[in-house]
Parts: sequence; structure tokens; C-alpha cells
Amino acid sequence: MNYQAVLRSSMGTGRLKNQDSGLVLTTITPMGILALGAVCDGMGGLSCGEVASSHIIRNLMRWMRIRAPYLERFDKLAYEVERVLWQSSQEIFDYGKSQQITLGSTATILLLLEGRYVILHVGDTRGYRMGRGLLGTWNITQITQDQSVNDSVLTQCIGSGAPLKPAVYEGRYHKGDVFLLCSDGLRHHNQPKELLHPFLKEGGLFQSFYKKEEKKERYEKHLDRFMERARSLGEEDDITGILIWGQPSAV
Repeated sequence: MNYQAVLRSSMGTGRLKNQDSGLVLTTITPMGILALGAVCDGMGGLSCGEVASSHIIRNLMRWMRIRAPYLERFDKLAYEVERVLWQSSQEIFDYGKSQQITLGSTATILLLLEGRYVILHVGDTRGYRMGRGLLGTWNITQITQDQSVNDSVLTQCIGSGAPLKPAVYEGRYHKGDVFLLCSDGLRHHNQPKELLHPFLKEGGLFQSFYKKEEKKERYEKHLDRFMERARSLGEEDDITGILIWGQPSAV
């Protein structure tokens, strides 16, 4: 199983720090190679949002190094990552209390393993899947559902001190599918049709002849265009996006 990914992050205009954090990692497990992608968006209106988002990323890195390589069942992945998020939420809350500040973060975490995926989601970062439909045409599906009111007030975040219940989405993916994870800065001005458009040419007859390096370069340009378009339309927030894809050996 070979995975490839592109990660881009850009600090918002007029900001001193980028409060978004992103991660892409792979590790070998008894089940095969596990890929993880994560985007965390520190709460922009709160203090030290970058502290909250980066803390979640560090805990995920530790989990991928210490726990993930020994997992033998796919159905344990969601529970394991939920534990990481529960621990992160409590640690962030405790830190904020000790510093007399309020901080928090969203998180969208994707795990890929041999044709199956699971996404854990808190807040309004998003996870999309792009691939061929039943008729062979490419389409885009928003997998996650925003946990917010009027696209502005989060109903759940990591570090708030309230009981945390991440949404879990599971399914199968196929050869050629591409997953997009992004903070709200990227998708505010990029509707699904704009996100899908650059990939409509990827399903052509000769796509299997593209070199891996060429495909990655094209996907880097796609992601850069998404970010440039958001900025050109007035987006001032931090922007982070990840494209990740792989060819399952069995689907």
C-alpha cells in the first residue's frame, strides 16, 4: 500500500500566529500500512488557539508511534483515537484553567487502511472524499457534518471542559479516490464544485501512466489554487488543507 499526501497551511491576514495545525503520518501495523491525516483549527476568537491545536497533533503523533503499530483490529481504531481526543481535551482544559485563559480546537482526523477509512470529527473542520461514482463520473462527498450553529458558533470543541463525543464516520474507498481535510478558512469560499473541478481530468484513460511524482505535483498545485482562491475572495482566517490518497491492494 502506497500513500501520498500534500499538506498546506497559511496564516491569516493580520494575525501574529497560525492557529491551525496539520499532520500526515504512516505506520506499519499487523493489518497493513496505516495512514493518518489530521487538521485541527485552534479557536480563532480564543487565546492560544495554536497551543490547543498543536497539542492534539502531538498526542496523535505519540499514538501513531507507540500504540498504532500494535493494533490488530480495524474496529479498534476509532476507539483508540477517541481516547486520544478525550485525553487532549482534558489536558487543554486543565492548561487553560491553570493559566486563566480559555482555549480550544476543532479536529478532523482521517485513518486509511487497506480500502477502509474512518474519520473522527469535532467542530467545523471538514472531511471530503472525491472519486468516481456508479456511472464512472467524478463526484465529491462531504463526509463530516459541521458541529456549529449558523456556521459561526461551535456546538462542540476540544478543550471546552464539556463531555466530548466525536462524530465517527466509516466506509470504504477505492483506487483513485482522494480525501480532502480542511479548516473552515479553505472551504468558506470554495464550494464543493470548485473543490472537485481540478480533479475532473484525473479520471482520464491515461491516469495510470502518470508518475507518482507528477501526480503529487499536480495535487500540490490544486491545493495551492484552493487557498489562493479563498484569499482572493476575502478570506482572512488561517487556512489549512490536506489531500491524501492511496491505492488499496484489496477493496
